[in-house]
Amino acid sequence: MLKQADGASLPAVLASKGWLEDTEFSGESVRVERLTIDGNRDHNTGTVGLLLRSWNTRVYDVDIYGTPSDGIRISNPSRNGTTLRNTMVNSVISDVYIEGAAEAGIRVVDPGNSVTDWTLQRSWIGFSGTSAIQTDNAAGWTMSGLHLYATPKNAIDAHRCFGTSIQDNYIEDFGAESTAGQTYYGIRCDLQGEAATTITGNRVHKFLPPPNALAELRKARQSGAAPPERKIAATGPLPDGVDFVYLALDAVNYGAGHAAITGNTVVGHGTKRETGILLAKGEGESMSIASSGNLLDGVGTRRKVGAGVRLTRGY
Repeated sequence: MLKQADGASLPAVLASKGWLEDTEFSGESVRVERLTIDGNRDHNTGTVGLLLRSWNTRVYDVDIYGTPSDGIRISNPSRNGTTLRNTMVNSVISDVYIEGAAEAGIRVVDPGNSVTDWTLQRSWIGFSGTSAIQTDNAAGWTMSGLHLYATPKNAIDAHRCFGTSIQDNYIEDFGAESTAGQTYYGIRCDLQGEAATTITGNRVHKFLPPPNALAELRKARQSGAAPPERKIAATGPLPDGVDFVYLALDAVNYGAGHAAITGNTVVGHGTKRETGILLAKGEGESMSIASSGNLLDGVGTRRKVGAGVRLTRGY
């Protein structure tokens, strides 16, 4: 176990060498396995649990708890803000357990186009402070077999999708903070032109996390006990002035965007403020979508399709 001391407020509990050296090239491969990281968020500020700036990296069987910032951050900029001239690709994060991060569970910071072609799989992310997964660049990524729960904002917020695959994930809830005037998303992507993205077999819900769940989780961790059972209420009133979109492709960034949306299941609360699937091209040239076999129950609007979107059932 690596535990941050009271009042240390480090940039990260564990950071790869590539982030520290401030070069214009990504760091060498690193491998992190069978490790527990405790960010001690009650007595620190701003600390990331695991900070990566390396390519061909493997992260397996890691437990990250209570970080004052993101649980895992994958960063194109280095410590002093130097950005990469090359890529940071071909990496795997698998079988990780991230709970109680003050910001995102997993965050990708990429102002360029370097953090592409990663695999994130078979992991659990809960009780995050913002979104479970927030990526500036999801090009070439595969996100699969994830269980995301107790999420204040968006469960998966993936930008610049290009040949991206989001599949077989269980989203237990999203938008728990429910700030008036905001829209929250279960899965949200904006598309790059040319390559196609697939969103298949995901289960997206808007359950209600129990009150004081995070406080109970912290208490269990401090005492060394097992985490408390998550008792989820499937019904209940939704707050006024808040919109929820279960699955959205809401922009094309350039050219023509392409995606297939198949076999997803959505179960909502039956209000007019809930949309099952939202398709909009934004400022892009056009959007071509094949969509079939999706179950959209309990939502006021099952599907909303904007101008310039070509929607088919495929072939």
